[in-house]
Amino acid sequence: MTAIEDSLNCTEDIIDGDCSKTVGRVRFDSWLKALRGAYSYVCQGKEHKPLK
Repeated sequence: MTAIEDSLNCTEDIIDGDCSKTVGRVRFDSWLKALRGAYSYVCQGKEHKPLK
């Protein structure tokens, strides 16, 4: 399972009661940080500062 799948499954599990809201938020935030990192690398290149 990928990190994205894990994060999305946790989001679904919050609704079903299997995953806490805090754990879901932490996983979602880490997923979002990874997407921002990928965007920064692919779209801005090495010479640009990372997104915040």
